[in-house]
Amino acid sequence: MRRRSAALLLLAITVAAALATAGANASRNPAPEIVSVQPGAFSAVVRWRVGDAARVVVEVGPDDRYGIWSPTSVANSAQVGKTTLTGLEPDTTYRFRVTARLRTGMRHDARGTFSTDPW
Repeated sequence: MRRRSAALLLLAITVAAALATAGANASRNPAPEIVSVQPGAFSAVVRWRVGDAARVVVEVGPDDRYGIWSPTSVANSAQVGKTTLTGLEPDTTYRFRVTARLRTGMRHDARGTFSTDPW
């Protein structure tokens, strides 16, 4: 009887700890957040925020097919980062997507637009 009670108590503690951990992680937003975009004539700096460790890539292009990928940035924890996009045309509207791939393999993204400055 004592063994069974001890096993049930251990199971209850394990479940409570798992639920507490899941609840703590649920408060973090897995999707990246676009903080700001600072365009120039031939480049733009995209500032983004992630709520957990992730690999972040910014894709940019004149339409939703994007076509230009930034190098991968690695966020080891929740943080604000930035990606500089170069080789852009002046006075052009671009669409971009910030994609974060979490350690769990899940992928989330945030999208936006900006226009480069005239030459």
